[in-house]
Parts: sequence; structure tokens; C-alpha cells
Amino acid sequence: MRSKVLSRRIPLVTRAVVLAALAGLVISVVRSEAVAATAYVVNRGSDTVTPINTSTNAAGTAITVGANPNAIAITPNGKTAYVVTTTDKVVPITTATNKAGKPITVPGGHVIAITPNGRTAYIVSTPDPDSEQGVVVPIRVAANTPGKPIRVGSGLQQIVISPDGKTAYITNLGPPTNLGSGTVTPIRVATGTAGQAIKVAKSPSYLAITPDGTTVYVVDSNPFGAYGSVTPIRVATGTPDKPIKVGRFPLGIAIAP
Repeated sequence: MRSKVLSRRIPLVTRAVVLAALAGLVISVVRSEAVAATAYVVNRGSDTVTPINTSTNAAGTAITVGANPNAIAITPNGKTAYVVTTTDKVVPITTATNKAGKPITVPGGHVIAITPNGRTAYIVSTPDPDSEQGVVVPIRVAANTPGKPIRVGSGLQQIVISPDGKTAYITNLGPPTNLGSGTVTPIRVATGTAGQAIKVAKSPSYLAITPDGTTVYVVDSNPFGAYGSVTPIRVATGTPDKPIKVGRFPLGIAIAP
């Protein structure tokens, strides 16, 4: 049953590597005045999240969050961790007590990012897996309530938010009938509106933005090419530059501060 849920909820490029990831971990770390530095590990096979005290490296009591958790993000103030499950729920965890709160319904959610001011969590979602049409659902952190879904592209992959918190960028693989028609969709955070999609390489997946917020780098994760590529997007103009050739089947990117 879980394999069926998995295949219907995980985006297409991610499916190519998810079996290898099932044995791994999704980890997020929080530090605040009220809570010692804690790492939160998402355990997909156990339907839980394990807190780890990084001062002692001791695991705490696992927190039950529901079936098939697969993504986590923590608010900048360290007070709340949000766990996305593939069963249409986003579960808030109060880090001071490590207690799970009331689940928030978000159909088809699979990726999460939180704005730098901590006011909004954005859930990348594919409500109808048969069409792969994607939306991004904003959750108001203060009330833990979902807002109006923002329609973006198809075959959604990942999301990154600019350091100034003004724009979110989402990678779109394309619809099942036209895979390889990859784009990146910018969303204006202030208005919750999607801008014009930016054409990039065939299979955009992971992306990262420079600390100064001037450039978004988008990884092309086409597994069948002789080499992969990374496309820079100029934030000021929303235009892509010439792709940069890298190794075969690239699957991640990080930018040094």
C-alpha cells in the first residue's frame, strides 16, 4: 500500500532516486533560546520524527506524525517544525515540548520551505497525481491555516525562497505528455501570485540561490544525457544564462556563504 501512495505522490525526477533515499534520513536542526540545539530526523518507515540532542548526541522519544513523512522545515525562530507527509497532511511540532499538533490538510504535499521572516510555510503539492498539475499552498504560521493554492507548472520538484523573502522559485519538470519541458516558476510572496515561467533545461530539479539573492542556480537532473548541467537565472531580470556543463545525473546543489 505504501509503495502505491509513494508512486502517486512523489514527483517524477524524485521517483528516480527515492528508493535509494528510503533508507536514508531527512534532517533539520533547530537552535533557540528555549531549546538546546536539536536535530530532527524524519523516519519514513516508522511514521515518526526523532529529536536528537546535538550536545549529547542522544536520541529523544520519537514523535508520531502519521503515515509516510518525507520532508521537514523549521521556522527561523526555532519554535515550530513542520513535517510533510505523503498522506495529505502537514504536521506542526512544537519544539519546546516535542509534541505534534493538529495536522493541516494539504493534498499531495511533498516539499516545504519557510520564508525568512517565519510568517509563511510554502508546501509544494501535486493534488492530482494523474495530471501532475502542481500548486504551492501557503500556510500562515501564526494560525496554522492553509491559504489559497497558487497554480504553477506540472511535475513540481523543489522550492527555494530568496534571502530577502520576496520571491519563491519552483522547478517544474513538465506534464506527463511533455516531459522535459522544464521551467522555473517565480512566486511573489507579498501577493501570492505566480509570475511567468522561466524556460531552463529539460529536467530541472534542485535549485539554490546565492546569499546576495542575485542568481538562482537550477540543476538539470536528466538521467539519460551524457552530462548534466546547471542553469543560472538572473533574479533582477528573470532570464536564464547559458547552462553550465557538469557531471552525469546531478541531484543536488549548495552555495557557500
